[in-house]
Amino acid sequence: MEPSLPSDPLDASSRRFARWTKVLAGAVVALALAGAVLGWWAYRRGGAPVPALKGALETWSSAEEKQALADYLKAQVKAPGFDCKVVTVAKKQNYWTIAKAAKLNIDTLIGFNPEMEHLDAYVGRPVLLPNQKGSLYQVGETRTPEAIEEEFGLLSGTVRAANKVGWRGLAEGQVLFLPGIGPKQMTASMQAIYARRSFFRSPLAGRYTSLLGNRVDPFTGVIRHHNGVDIKAAFNAPVAAAADGVVKLAGWNDGFGKCIIIDHAEGYRTLYGHLNEINVKIGQKVKQHQFIGRVGLTGRTTGPHLHFTIWKNGKLQDPLKYLW
Repeated sequence: MEPSLPSDPLDASSRRFARWTKVLAGAVVALALAGAVLGWWAYRRGGAPVPALKGALETWSSAEEKQALADYLKAQVKAPGFDCKVVTVAKKQNYWTIAKAAKLNIDTLIGFNPEMEHLDAYVGRPVLLPNQKGSLYQVGETRTPEAIEEEFGLLSGTVRAANKVGWRGLAEGQVLFLPGIGPKQMTASMQAIYARRSFFRSPLAGRYTSLLGNRVDPFTGVIRHHNGVDIKAAFNAPVAAAADGVVKLAGWNDGFGKCIIIDHAEGYRTLYGHLNEINVKIGQKVKQHQFIGRVGLTGRTTGPHLHFTIWKNGKLQDPLKYLW
C-alpha cells in the first residue's frame, strides 16, 4: 500500500478562499434583498417624514407666507399635474372672477386661503391659487390617512395618492391637499358665512348682469340704487324657490312686472321679478328648488332676465354672499 501524500497547502487556501467568497456573496445578496424590501416598504409608506408647518394655516396671510405655502405644496403634493401660485387681487376683480378665470369654484379659493375673514376682495391682497379643485387640510393631531378619508367621505387611498406620507405616517402640522372637496378649515367668521350659504340656492343658472348697489338706470340714464341682482337667462327658463317658505305675493308688482315674493325662516324674504309665468299662489308653501315660475321680460326691463332680491328682517342683503 502506497503512503498518502500530504495535502497541498495551496489547495487548502484555495478552498478557504472559495468558502469565504460564497459567504460574502450570500451576504451581498441578503443585503440587496433587505434593501429591496426596505425600499419597497419606504415607497409604500411614502419615504422620509414629511415636514410640518409651524402655526395654524388661518394665520398665514402675507404674500411671503403664501409663497412659502405654495413652495411647500409643490414639494409635498403628489396629485398628477398639481400646481399652485400666489396672485394678487387687481382692480375690478373679486374672488368669483379670480376663481372663474382659473376654472375653479369659490369653494376652492376659500379652501386654499383659510385665513379669510370675509368675501370682500381688496386690491393687492395675496391669494393662493391652485390649478385643481379641492381644499387644504392641516393635520392637528396624529391621524391616519384612512381616518381622514372616512371623516370627509373620500375614496380609500385618496390621501396617499395626492400627498407624500412619511414612513411614520401623518405628522402634526402637516398640510394635505384633499382633491375635489369643499373647505374644511376656516376662521370663525368665514364659518358663519359658509353656513349661511346652505340656507339658499340660486333660483336659476345664469350670468349676473347687474349687482346690488348704485347703477345707471337703463331707461333714464340717472344713477339709481339697484336692490338685487339681475340673472340673465333664456326666455321661459324655469325659476325655482331659493329656500323653503310661504308665498306672500304672486302677481304684478310695478317695475318688477309679474313677481313672486316668498317669506322664509329667520326673517328672510326673497323677490323674483320680471317673470313671464307665475306658477304659485299666495299662501302656498314651497320647498327649496321647487318650480315657481318662468323667466320673462315684464315690467321695466330691456331683455329677459330674473331680478332677485334678498332681505333679512327688512334689510337688503347682497345675494352674492348667499349664492355662490
